[in-house]
Amino acid sequence: MTKKKEFKLDMFELLSALDRRDFKFYSNLTDEQKKAFAGIVAMRWMSVIPDRNQELCEFYIQMVNGAANKHFWNSEMQKHPELQYLVLAVSGIGTKQRHEWIKGPAKKNKNKTLKLLSEYYPTANDEELLMFYDMNDMDEIIQIAKMLGHQDSQIKELKKELKGLGK
Repeated sequence: MTKKKEFKLDMFELLSALDRRDFKFYSNLTDEQKKAFAGIVAMRWMSVIPDRNQELCEFYIQMVNGAANKHFWNSEMQKHPELQYLVLAVSGIGTKQRHEWIKGPAKKNKNKTLKLLSEYYPTANDEELLMFYDMNDMDEIIQIAKMLGHQDSQIKELKKELKGLGK
């Protein structure tokens, strides 16, 4: 018989507290539970509810994005899980809701050249990266790698890949 896995912090209890705007919930957790809190995971769960009520769905997405997501990536915010919790709690509506997890997009395995171009053009989508790839020859791509500070060994691998791709 398999033993049921016990979690240090119950996600549904956490979501309920966030929905109810229980601003003291985090401070009442044990040290072990506080260590188990993952703000980014809570944010992902908190932002999605079943779309039975379109206005409520939009409210949660906008609140979580505006209140939390906007600041979660700040390096200072990363150091303060209680602050992350409090910012998420602002997104609640005062009553418990049913939340769902939506799996993120699968990561595509890009070749070294496309990874390099995405590093150089961080806001470009995959289609634009392919366009940049088509527009540049091997020398221009190698120049980009040098500007980004890539090592000689990385540039050698990049050249090998580019030759294999016919550049």
